[in-house]
Amino acid sequence: MVGDIDSQKRALRTQLRSRRDAMTAQDREQSTLGLTEQLQRLVAETGARSLSCFLSTPNEPNVRPFVNWAEANGIRVLFPITRPDGLLDWTVGEDELEVAGLFGMPEPSGQLLGPIAVNDVDLMLIPAAAVDVTGMRLGWGRGYYDKTIGSMEAAPPVYAVIFDHELLDALPYDARDQPVSGAVTPERTVNLSTSATHQTSKGSISDAHLLLPLHRVRARLRRSAADHRTRPDRMPRLRREAAPTLRPGRGEL
Repeated sequence: MVGDIDSQKRALRTQLRSRRDAMTAQDREQSTLGLTEQLQRLVAETGARSLSCFLSTPNEPNVRPFVNWAEANGIRVLFPITRPDGLLDWTVGEDELEVAGLFGMPEPSGQLLGPIAVNDVDLMLIPAAAVDVTGMRLGWGRGYYDKTIGSMEAAPPVYAVIFDHELLDALPYDARDQPVSGAVTPERTVNLSTSATHQTSKGSISDAHLLLPLHRVRARLRRSAADHRTRPDRMPRLRREAAPTLRPGRGEL
């Protein structure tokens, strides 16, 4: 029954949220380094020149260094903007400002492109509470991404960005839930559309020149932190910095 499935989802979300909240600063820093490299490799493998991505909050996998890298390499990035009707608008965030969205989530300020703008991207990167080995995704309960993916006639590859422990054997789901093509974690990129799991390696990337080596990612993160402390006038776009901590469960999509 739908009621039983909803109860199972709520209980699982609570467990997953608690585990995220318990992660240490060191755990988060290490996961950011690995996730940035995995996302770079996914872009190189898919050849994506445009993509959609979200602005991560402090308890989510940190995609912000990857966003910086993508934009610096000429990749067009669309960010979701929540609407009261359950749909998502999109923007490239040209105002270089970050605001709280409808449910308190960080969103960039810029011209709204409308829900169909995402139809033109080569790759979608979306948040999730968990993903199972069949590709089913557990979101945070508001259904924005399920509605978006379900309305697309020909969706591009859709990858959920999660922590390693959030790739599970099975998840409760119903007819409203949309599967994803794969999952990206700090340790691996998993292709679920063919039920084949693989960890990307440098030897498998044909466009290796697009990748920023891990030691250079680490160096850039350290330089960014130093700039923040000593030269506030040199701060990059707000989307590149961690968003304020939100009340648990308030803003997740």
